[in-house]
Amino acid sequence: MTLAAERTMFEITTPEGVPLQFPIASVGDRLAAFLIDCVIMGVVTLAFAVVAALAAFVNSSAVMALVNLAIFVLFAFYFTIFEIRWNGVTPGKRFAGIRVIDGSGRSLSSGAIFARNLTRKLEIVIPIAISLNADTFWPGAPSWAILGSLGWLLALLFLPLFNRNRQRAGDFIANTVVVRPPKVTLLRDLASRGESAEAPEYRYAMQPDQLDLYGIYELQTLEKVLRSSGSEQSTLNAIAEKILAKVGWSDRRVHTETFLHEVYAQLRRHLEQKMLFGQRQERKKEGRLDQKSDPTDR
Repeated sequence: MTLAAERTMFEITTPEGVPLQFPIASVGDRLAAFLIDCVIMGVVTLAFAVVAALAAFVNSSAVMALVNLAIFVLFAFYFTIFEIRWNGVTPGKRFAGIRVIDGSGRSLSSGAIFARNLTRKLEIVIPIAISLNADTFWPGAPSWAILGSLGWLLALLFLPLFNRNRQRAGDFIANTVVVRPPKVTLLRDLASRGESAEAPEYRYAMQPDQLDLYGIYELQTLEKVLRSSGSEQSTLNAIAEKILAKVGWSDRRVHTETFLHEVYAQLRRHLEQKMLFGQRQERKKEGRLDQKSDPTDR
Protein backbone atom coordinates (compact mmCIF):
# COMPACT_ATOMS: atom_id res chain seq x y z
CA MET A 1 0.00 0.00 0.00
CA THR A 2 1.38 3.38 -0.98
CA LEU A 3 1.68 6.38 1.28
CA ALA A 4 -1.15 8.09 -0.57
CA ALA A 5 -3.42 5.12 0.03
CA GLU A 6 -2.48 5.06 3.70
CA ARG A 7 -3.52 8.67 4.02
CA THR A 8 -6.94 8.12 2.43
CA MET A 9 -7.91 4.68 3.76
CA PHE A 10 -8.64 3.61 7.33
CA GLU A 11 -8.41 -0.05 8.28
CA ILE A 12 -10.12 -1.70 11.23
CA THR A 13 -10.20 -5.29 12.39
CA THR A 14 -13.59 -6.53 13.55
CA PRO A 15 -13.93 -8.66 16.72
CA GLU A 16 -14.25 -11.63 14.36
CA GLY A 17 -10.77 -10.88 13.00
CA VAL A 18 -11.95 -9.58 9.61
CA PRO A 19 -9.95 -6.58 8.29
CA LEU A 20 -12.07 -3.84 6.72
CA GLN A 21 -10.94 -0.73 4.87
CA PHE A 22 -12.91 2.50 4.53
CA PRO A 23 -12.11 5.72 2.66
CA ILE A 24 -11.56 8.48 5.19
CA ALA A 25 -14.06 11.32 4.83
CA SER A 26 -12.47 14.45 3.45
CA VAL A 27 -12.53 17.75 5.29
CA GLY A 28 -14.83 19.08 2.57
CA ASP A 29 -17.30 16.23 3.17
CA ARG A 30 -17.31 16.87 6.90
CA LEU A 31 -17.70 20.62 6.45
CA ALA A 32 -20.60 20.14 4.04
CA ALA A 33 -22.31 17.75 6.46
CA PHE A 34 -21.81 20.19 9.36
CA LEU A 35 -23.23 23.13 7.38
CA ILE A 36 -26.28 21.09 6.34
CA ASP A 37 -26.91 20.16 9.97
CA CYS A 38 -26.53 23.80 10.97
CA VAL A 39 -29.08 24.85 8.34
CA ILE A 40 -31.51 22.23 9.64
CA MET A 41 -31.04 23.46 13.21
CA GLY A 42 -31.50 27.04 12.01
CA VAL A 43 -34.77 26.24 10.26
CA VAL A 44 -36.09 24.37 13.30
CA THR A 45 -35.03 27.23 15.56
CA LEU A 46 -36.83 29.69 13.30
CA ALA A 47 -39.99 27.61 13.61
CA PHE A 48 -39.61 27.61 17.38
CA ALA A 49 -39.10 31.39 17.29
CA VAL A 50 -42.40 31.81 15.46
CA VAL A 51 -44.11 29.69 18.11
CA ALA A 52 -42.42 31.75 20.84
CA ALA A 53 -43.61 34.98 19.24
CA LEU A 54 -47.17 33.68 19.14
CA ALA A 55 -46.86 32.56 22.78
CA ALA A 56 -45.62 36.00 23.78
CA PHE A 57 -48.54 37.58 21.91
CA VAL A 58 -51.05 35.55 23.91
CA ASN A 59 -48.91 35.87 27.06
CA SER A 60 -48.43 32.13 27.55
CA SER A 61 -45.43 31.65 29.82
CA ALA A 62 -45.76 27.85 29.77
CA VAL A 63 -45.41 27.68 25.98
CA MET A 64 -42.44 30.07 26.13
CA ALA A 65 -40.73 27.82 28.67
CA LEU A 66 -41.31 24.74 26.52
CA VAL A 67 -39.97 26.52 23.43
CA ASN A 68 -36.83 27.59 25.27
CA LEU A 69 -36.32 24.07 26.54
CA ALA A 70 -36.78 22.65 23.03
CA ILE A 71 -34.22 25.08 21.60
CA PHE A 72 -31.74 24.15 24.33
CA VAL A 73 -32.19 20.41 23.65
CA LEU A 74 -31.86 21.02 19.91
CA PHE A 75 -28.50 22.79 20.16
CA ALA A 76 -27.16 20.67 23.00
CA PHE A 77 -28.10 17.20 21.76
CA TYR A 78 -28.87 17.41 18.02
CA PHE A 79 -25.71 15.61 16.91
CA THR A 80 -25.74 13.20 19.85
CA ILE A 81 -29.34 12.08 19.38
CA PHE A 82 -29.02 11.51 15.65
CA GLU A 83 -25.66 9.71 15.87
CA ILE A 84 -27.02 7.37 18.55
CA ARG A 85 -30.29 6.81 16.74
CA TRP A 86 -28.77 6.41 13.26
CA ASN A 87 -25.53 4.70 14.30
CA GLY A 88 -23.06 7.49 13.61
CA VAL A 89 -25.08 9.43 11.05
CA THR A 90 -26.82 12.80 11.14
CA PRO A 91 -29.02 14.23 8.37
CA GLY A 92 -26.03 16.21 7.12
CA LYS A 93 -23.73 13.19 7.20
CA ARG A 94 -26.35 11.09 5.42
CA PHE A 95 -26.58 13.68 2.66
CA ALA A 96 -22.78 13.83 2.36
CA GLY A 97 -22.49 10.03 2.43
CA ILE A 98 -20.28 9.79 5.53
CA ARG A 99 -20.61 8.29 9.00
CA VAL A 100 -18.81 7.94 12.34
CA ILE A 101 -17.28 4.56 13.22
CA ASP A 102 -15.37 3.26 16.21
CA GLY A 103 -11.63 3.38 15.62
CA SER A 104 -11.03 -0.05 17.11
CA GLY A 105 -13.58 -1.89 14.99
CA ARG A 106 -16.18 -2.37 17.73
CA SER A 107 -19.76 -1.14 17.61
CA LEU A 108 -20.09 2.60 18.06
CA SER A 109 -21.00 3.19 21.71
CA SER A 110 -23.23 5.89 23.14
CA GLY A 111 -20.38 6.98 25.43
CA ALA A 112 -18.10 7.62 22.46
CA ILE A 113 -20.82 9.63 20.73
CA PHE A 114 -21.41 11.73 23.87
CA ALA A 115 -17.67 12.34 24.24
CA ARG A 116 -17.04 13.42 20.65
CA ASN A 117 -20.02 15.78 20.64
CA LEU A 118 -19.45 17.21 24.10
CA THR A 119 -16.00 18.39 23.04
CA ARG A 120 -17.57 20.27 20.12
CA LYS A 121 -18.60 22.90 22.66
CA LEU A 122 -14.96 23.30 23.71
CA GLU A 123 -13.75 23.24 20.10
CA ILE A 124 -16.18 25.66 18.50
CA VAL A 125 -18.95 27.11 20.67
CA ILE A 126 -16.95 28.44 23.61
CA PRO A 127 -14.10 30.07 21.64
CA ILE A 128 -16.62 31.72 19.26
CA ALA A 129 -18.66 32.99 22.21
CA ILE A 130 -15.54 34.39 23.91
CA SER A 131 -14.40 36.06 20.69
CA LEU A 132 -17.76 37.70 20.02
CA ASN A 133 -18.68 38.64 23.59
CA ALA A 134 -15.65 38.36 25.85
CA ASP A 135 -17.12 40.64 28.55
CA THR A 136 -19.78 38.05 29.35
CA PHE A 137 -17.15 35.46 30.27
CA TRP A 138 -14.41 37.80 31.45
CA PRO A 139 -15.46 41.38 32.27
CA GLY A 140 -12.77 43.74 31.09
CA ALA A 141 -10.97 40.94 29.22
CA PRO A 142 -7.66 42.07 27.70
CA SER A 143 -7.11 41.86 23.95
CA TRP A 144 -4.73 38.92 24.29
CA ALA A 145 -7.56 36.82 25.74
CA ILE A 146 -9.68 37.44 22.66
CA LEU A 147 -6.74 36.67 20.38
CA GLY A 148 -6.05 33.56 22.41
CA SER A 149 -9.62 32.33 21.94
CA LEU A 150 -9.34 32.94 18.19
CA GLY A 151 -6.06 31.02 18.08
CA TRP A 152 -7.65 28.21 20.05
CA LEU A 153 -10.57 28.11 17.59
CA LEU A 154 -8.34 28.10 14.51
CA ALA A 155 -6.00 25.44 15.91
CA LEU A 156 -8.85 23.05 16.65
CA LEU A 157 -10.65 23.79 13.39
CA PHE A 158 -7.55 23.01 11.33
CA LEU A 159 -6.56 19.97 13.40
CA PRO A 160 -8.12 17.48 10.91
CA LEU A 161 -5.79 18.80 8.22
CA PHE A 162 -2.68 17.77 10.14
CA ASN A 163 -3.37 14.14 11.03
CA ARG A 164 -3.62 11.09 8.82
CA ASN A 165 -7.16 10.05 9.76
CA ARG A 166 -8.64 13.57 9.57
CA GLN A 167 -9.71 13.41 13.22
CA ARG A 168 -10.76 16.41 15.22
CA ALA A 169 -10.19 16.70 18.96
CA GLY A 170 -13.46 14.96 19.80
CA ASP A 171 -12.50 12.03 17.58
CA PHE A 172 -9.19 11.61 19.38
CA ILE A 173 -10.92 11.59 22.76
CA ALA A 174 -13.68 9.17 21.70
CA ASN A 175 -11.42 7.08 19.41
CA THR A 176 -13.74 7.60 16.44
CA VAL A 177 -13.13 8.19 12.74
CA VAL A 178 -15.42 9.68 10.12
CA VAL A 179 -15.39 7.56 6.97
CA ARG A 180 -17.21 7.22 3.69
CA PRO A 181 -18.85 3.77 3.67
CA PRO A 182 -18.77 1.98 0.32
CA LYS A 183 -22.06 1.92 -1.51
CA VAL A 184 -23.66 -1.52 -1.69
CA THR A 185 -24.71 -2.40 -5.21
CA LEU A 186 -27.07 -5.32 -5.54
CA LEU A 187 -26.78 -7.48 -8.62
CA ARG A 188 -29.77 -7.49 -10.94
CA ASP A 189 -32.21 -10.25 -10.12
CA LEU A 190 -32.01 -12.63 -13.04
CA ALA A 191 -35.41 -14.07 -12.20
CA SER A 192 -37.08 -10.68 -12.79
CA ARG A 193 -36.09 -10.56 -16.46
CA GLY A 194 -39.26 -9.92 -18.42
CA GLU A 195 -41.67 -11.47 -15.93
CA SER A 196 -44.47 -10.30 -13.69
CA ALA A 197 -44.21 -11.11 -9.99
CA GLU A 198 -47.84 -12.24 -9.79
CA ALA A 199 -48.52 -13.82 -13.18
CA PRO A 200 -45.28 -14.51 -15.07
CA GLU A 201 -45.56 -15.23 -18.76
CA TYR A 202 -42.76 -17.15 -20.43
CA ARG A 203 -41.99 -17.54 -24.08
CA TYR A 204 -40.50 -20.93 -23.27
CA ALA A 205 -42.78 -22.24 -20.53
CA MET A 206 -41.68 -25.52 -18.93
CA GLN A 207 -43.67 -28.16 -17.09
CA PRO A 208 -43.03 -29.11 -13.43
CA ASP A 209 -41.71 -32.54 -14.39
CA GLN A 210 -39.17 -30.89 -16.70
CA LEU A 211 -38.05 -28.50 -13.94
CA ASP A 212 -37.76 -31.42 -11.53
CA LEU A 213 -34.80 -32.65 -13.58
CA TYR A 214 -32.61 -29.92 -12.03
CA GLY A 215 -31.79 -28.85 -8.48
CA ILE A 216 -30.27 -26.00 -6.49
CA TYR A 217 -26.71 -26.80 -7.55
CA GLU A 218 -27.61 -26.57 -11.25
CA LEU A 219 -29.55 -23.35 -10.62
CA GLN A 220 -26.50 -21.75 -9.01
CA THR A 221 -24.26 -22.99 -11.82
CA LEU A 222 -26.56 -21.52 -14.45
CA GLU A 223 -26.66 -18.22 -12.56
CA LYS A 224 -22.86 -18.01 -12.54
CA VAL A 225 -22.78 -18.59 -16.30
CA LEU A 226 -25.44 -15.95 -16.97
CA ARG A 227 -23.76 -13.38 -14.72
CA SER A 228 -20.32 -13.97 -16.19
CA SER A 229 -19.42 -11.38 -18.80
CA GLY A 230 -16.80 -13.78 -20.19
CA SER A 231 -19.23 -16.51 -21.19
CA GLU A 232 -18.88 -17.14 -24.92
CA GLN A 233 -21.89 -17.51 -27.16
CA SER A 234 -20.80 -21.02 -28.09
CA THR A 235 -20.87 -22.00 -24.41
CA LEU A 236 -24.37 -20.57 -23.97
CA ASN A 237 -25.53 -22.37 -27.11
CA ALA A 238 -24.11 -25.67 -25.87
CA ILE A 239 -25.82 -25.33 -22.49
CA ALA A 240 -29.12 -24.45 -24.15
CA GLU A 241 -28.84 -27.48 -26.46
CA LYS A 242 -28.19 -29.84 -23.54
CA ILE A 243 -31.11 -28.47 -21.56
CA LEU A 244 -33.40 -28.75 -24.59
CA ALA A 245 -32.36 -32.34 -25.09
CA LYS A 246 -32.67 -33.21 -21.40
CA VAL A 247 -36.20 -31.86 -21.02
CA GLY A 248 -37.28 -33.30 -24.39
CA TRP A 249 -38.04 -29.98 -26.06
CA SER A 250 -39.36 -30.68 -29.58
CA ASP A 251 -38.55 -27.33 -31.23
CA ARG A 252 -34.83 -26.56 -30.84
CA ARG A 253 -35.09 -23.17 -32.55
CA VAL A 254 -34.89 -20.89 -29.51
CA HIS A 255 -33.29 -17.55 -28.70
CA THR A 256 -30.44 -18.77 -26.52
CA GLU A 257 -30.15 -15.95 -23.98
CA THR A 258 -33.90 -15.55 -23.58
CA PHE A 259 -34.31 -19.30 -23.19
CA LEU A 260 -31.58 -19.61 -20.53
CA HIS A 261 -32.88 -16.64 -18.52
CA GLU A 262 -36.40 -18.04 -18.59
CA VAL A 263 -35.15 -21.47 -17.57
CA TYR A 264 -33.35 -19.85 -14.65
CA ALA A 265 -36.45 -17.86 -13.61
CA GLN A 266 -38.79 -20.84 -13.85
CA LEU A 267 -36.39 -23.21 -12.08
CA ARG A 268 -35.79 -20.76 -9.26
CA ARG A 269 -39.52 -20.19 -8.78
CA HIS A 270 -40.14 -23.92 -8.91
CA LEU A 271 -37.48 -24.76 -6.32
CA GLU A 272 -38.58 -21.93 -4.00
CA GLN A 273 -42.15 -23.20 -4.08
CA LYS A 274 -40.99 -26.72 -3.24
CA MET A 275 -38.90 -25.41 -0.32
CA LEU A 276 -42.01 -23.79 1.12
CA PHE A 277 -43.32 -27.33 1.61
CA GLY A 278 -40.04 -28.63 3.01
CA GLN A 279 -38.85 -30.25 -0.22
CA ARG A 280 -35.23 -29.28 -0.83
CA GLN A 281 -33.66 -30.64 -4.01
CA GLU A 282 -29.91 -30.07 -3.99
CA ARG A 283 -28.90 -31.92 -7.16
CA LYS A 284 -30.52 -32.85 -10.42
CA LYS A 285 -32.44 -36.05 -11.04
CA GLU A 286 -31.66 -38.53 -13.77
CA GLY A 287 -33.44 -37.64 -16.99
CA ARG A 288 -33.12 -38.19 -20.68
CA LEU A 289 -29.36 -37.55 -20.68
CA ASP A 290 -26.72 -39.11 -18.52
CA GLN A 291 -24.63 -36.93 -16.18
CA LYS A 292 -21.58 -36.78 -18.44
CA SER A 293 -23.48 -35.15 -21.27
CA ASP A 294 -24.99 -32.42 -19.11
CA PRO A 295 -22.88 -29.21 -19.07
CA THR A 296 -24.41 -28.09 -15.78
CA ASP A 297 -22.87 -31.07 -14.00
CA ARG A 298 -19.53 -30.06 -12.50
